[in-house]
Amino acid sequence: MINPSRVNPQKAIQDLTDGLGVDVAFECVGTSAALNTAVDVTRRGGKICVLGAFPGPFEFDFPALLASEKSISTCLGYSDEFPLTIAMLGDGRLRADPLITRTLSLPEVVEEGLRRYEEMAATNIRTVFQI
Repeated sequence: MINPSRVNPQKAIQDLTDGLGVDVAFECVGTSAALNTAVDVTRRGGKICVLGAFPGPFEFDFPALLASEKSISTCLGYSDEFPLTIAMLGDGRLRADPLITRTLSLPEVVEEGLRRYEEMAATNIRTVFQI
């Protein structure tokens, strides 16, 4: 796994692929930085699939995408995944605990949760609020 808070993801992927880049990149965060990284690490003619939910408009270098003949597609994958995911969590085939960065109680959420969430946005996978 490549942790972008510890290494430059573009350099790491270039090293792993002998300078070619990946065939397909999945953007799952919903930030312009994550999308730009996905575009940067994808090889010429590769594909980028955007799954992250972006909070609003942002700047994007479309001519660079066009010049490298990369394509972008989007997917909002919430049609019928929830029943299967719940079943897999229930019977142990899927473990969610490795994906939880932090758990906050409701008072902590009110006092510090949103501030802390914004500070950790680049490295936070999932914060769970206990109610």
